Amino acid sequence: MKQKWIALIVLLTVCAAMLPAGAAALGGSAAAEPGLVDAAALPDNTIADGAAAIVDESSATDGAAVIVTDGTATDASELAVPSLLTLTRASQAASPSDAGAVGVTLTWEAVADAEVYRVYRRVGTGSWTALTDVDDNRWTDVSVQTGRTYTYTVSALDDAGRPGPYDPNGLSITYYELDAPAITSAASDSAGVTIVWQGVRGATSYQVARRVSGGAWETLADTAGTDYADSAVGAGTTYAYRVRAYGGSWSAWSAAVTVTTPNPFTDVSDSASYFTAVMWAYNNGIVRGTSATTFSPGSDCTRGQFALMLYRLAGKPDVTGLENPFKDVKKSDAYYRAVLWAYAQGIIKGTSATKFSPSGSITRAQIVIMLYRMADRPAVSGTASPFTDVEKGSSAYKSVLWAYEQGIVKGTGDGTTFSPDANCTRYQLVTILYRFNNLIHFI
Repeated sequence: MKQKWIALIVLLTVCAAMLPAGAAALGGSAAAEPGLVDAAALPDNTIADGAAAIVDESSATDGAAVIVTDGTATDASELAVPSLLTLTRASQAASPSDAGAVGVTLTWEAVADAEVYRVYRRVGTGSWTALTDVDDNRWTDVSVQTGRTYTYTVSALDDAGRPGPYDPNGLSITYYELDAPAITSAASDSAGVTIVWQGVRGATSYQVARRVSGGAWETLADTAGTDYADSAVGAGTTYAYRVRAYGGSWSAWSAAVTVTTPNPFTDVSDSASYFTAVMWAYNNGIVRGTSATTFSPGSDCTRGQFALMLYRLAGKPDVTGLENPFKDVKKSDAYYRAVLWAYAQGIIKGTSATKFSPSGSITRAQIVIMLYRMADRPAVSGTASPFTDVEKGSSAYKSVLWAYEQGIVKGTGDGTTFSPDANCTRYQLVTILYRFNNLIHFI
């Protein structure tokens, strides 16, 4: 009896030794065979246990195809690297019966002696994931999500199943389900700027955005149409426009187009150093032309005109209850409220106790004194005047020093003089105001 038990034990031991490696004894299942990742069943950037995969780039050398199968590195073949050609959004199907696929289509050059090609993908800056083996040099990835960035690379496998080297950089694309609109025209006229774009299949609406001279983009409108008229534009200003489509998700933005609105003044060249300042002052209602088509940049500015410019820059504050101390400033004058406000704020003073002299020319020194007061007399860091004609004891000394330190004014001639008593022309004045506003930000 004892001998029968020993024989049975020996028989069971022999049978167990004949089972495949990794199989569970007494009815256990066999281990999973090495294979490709099922992209639909796995989260992005995941390599399944036992799947063939490119290792992380930090351990790969110059794109060498180091392949891990069941945890064991295998030798790579000597096939050439497939040259990636295109990476495009596959055409969107208009209906379920259409043959077109929604996704990302990848193409590459055929490699001599390649049996199949292995496609890898990574999402964002994640790790490479093996997606599929194909016997063609074209493949569409339909397991993509709109708005995400994908990078693809390909290796060629020989008839022994050994992968060749790959391009470690790959090609990248940000996928969108809808095509980006294409702006077909952008034109400016007296009514504003009108842009027109091609409709996008599957889109239900479009969003229009604009930015001014390289500034931040701002959304203008959402519309179901394929054109938009922007009437809120200034003269002599360059605007950029872009459009994107919506149909359950957003498309990419269209390529931006730029439009420059007409310059209303025939005597202000677009290339003039003061062009931007004049357009800023005109578009913000700080100054007007001397006629419908002229600005007269070289003409002197008067005290009344400058008071009016400061009043407009400040937003036209209420002057109710303020008394007028000047006999030469009448209520019918265009600058009446401006003078009352500026006097009450301590920004300007009269040429006498009862006279303002609104038609008198304004000097460079007077301008910086008024701006210094309007800025609430900030502290001045320097002590030495940069100009030989502005002495420390002069009434304009601290104001000129402050304006120079802040880049509001510059010198005249060779830069060592300020010419404080010289009259200020219209273009010089708006240039100074433009710099002053960039510092204080009234508008």
